[in-house]
Amino acid sequence: MLNKLKNHPYISLMPICLGIFIAADDQTVIVTIMPEIMNDMNIPFTELNKVSWAITGYLIGYISVIPVIGRISDIYGKRKIFMICTTIFLIGSILVALSASIEFLILSRIIQSIGAGALIPIGISMASDSFPQNKIAIPIGIIAGTAEAGAVIGPLWGGIISNYLNWEWVFWINVPLALIVLLTCILLIKPKPSSEEKFDYFSGFIIIISLITLTLGLNRLNPVEILTYIYFSVFIVTILILIIKMNSDKLSSQFKTNNFILINLSHFLIGSSLMIGMITVPLMANTVLGLNSLEGGLYLMRMTIPIPISAVIGGILYQKTNYKFTIIIGLLISSIGFFSMSNWGLEISDPNLTIHLLITGFGLGMLISPIYTKGLESIEETSKTSAASILTASRLIGMTLSISWISSWGTSRFQDLTNGVKLLPLLTQTNINSTTDTSSIQLQISKAGLQLFNDFFLIAAILCIIAIIPVLLIKNSLIQASDISN
Repeated sequence: MLNKLKNHPYISLMPICLGIFIAADDQTVIVTIMPEIMNDMNIPFTELNKVSWAITGYLIGYISVIPVIGRISDIYGKRKIFMICTTIFLIGSILVALSASIEFLILSRIIQSIGAGALIPIGISMASDSFPQNKIAIPIGIIAGTAEAGAVIGPLWGGIISNYLNWEWVFWINVPLALIVLLTCILLIKPKPSSEEKFDYFSGFIIIISLITLTLGLNRLNPVEILTYIYFSVFIVTILILIIKMNSDKLSSQFKTNNFILINLSHFLIGSSLMIGMITVPLMANTVLGLNSLEGGLYLMRMTIPIPISAVIGGILYQKTNYKFTIIIGLLISSIGFFSMSNWGLEISDPNLTIHLLITGFGLGMLISPIYTKGLESIEETSKTSAASILTASRLIGMTLSISWISSWGTSRFQDLTNGVKLLPLLTQTNINSTTDTSSIQLQISKAGLQLFNDFFLIAAILCIIAIIPVLLIKNSLIQASDISN
């Protein structure tokens, strides 16, 4: 019976999807339980920057470990490393739940992220082992949709649990779930033999350092700090490139192909536009539209809920047509959605608001499966996890870059927009009969904020259009997915 289940490729997706779901859930679950954590640890809101490291630390571990663990799993066995990473995530979850200080919690979150970051690329690569090339687009869509669903549900999940139990239970619940993942991996996934290739630990160390410094730089607001971290990251990456050229690594030659570079460039731009939407939608709702945090979250869910659904649809469309058609259609749809959002006014309401958000999310979701499928197409079996890891990292770096420039450029842009607004009467208003002046100033500030958010959405739309260019430059393979399926 178990042998039959192991031979069924879609059955083998169950432990992969469950592991990816809980890892993606914990990436965003921290947002809604942060106030409770601060209260328990007696951290004032004036020290919010310290608490933010619980998010930044997770992001650093998540991004930096992806390419290295991907290569390790290609060499030592994907199922084995998937289970080891799940175990690391489980240990990290226990440590977070036991945290009595914010410093220990941040360290525990980094441990958690080291395990979580590798699950998506390894899972995608494991699926590519179980499915033929012409059938891989749909399972990749399912895996990607699972990851997006976990990220969407995370804040809601955290809010529900912390409402009835303590915040620690958000992480204690990971223990039985992770144990189920480990058990089902043993029962339902066939182990693959290890490769005879060796892992270049020195190059792996350089990659980790470069990604950590790049992530730190992109999370800074001070331009001098940003440039310092980025310059250092570029410097050590240059060293790595020189080492690779001297060693003439066969693995690196696969990743230096024009098609692989172009698909990663497109994924980088897609990640940047996605993060603009994820940050700007709830922020706009909570500020210029005057809604509370829950309502802002519900606004964002209208954009993110279609993503896992259209991820599967994108996989089906890719198999029926080809990658260029699917990616370009997805980018055009998402750009139309973002452009529509860039024309929102202070009176925006349903049905237009929901329609615009649904369109944007639907277009972004369609891109996931064809991006990964095309990216893995020309990569040898022994290197597919490394390729999936690089594809995942390119999107995450794009998202991280958006966080940085939204914070820095957005601040200066808002100051420019409010340069002509006289704020003093608003700050010193004591005459109840002068409410007309106050209302006028508030309206000008709201309009300035609205213009800023409209600019963000317009930039996201432009990024989606620009992302089409590298896709058009990709050279078609001799065998297209549609040709194989026929």
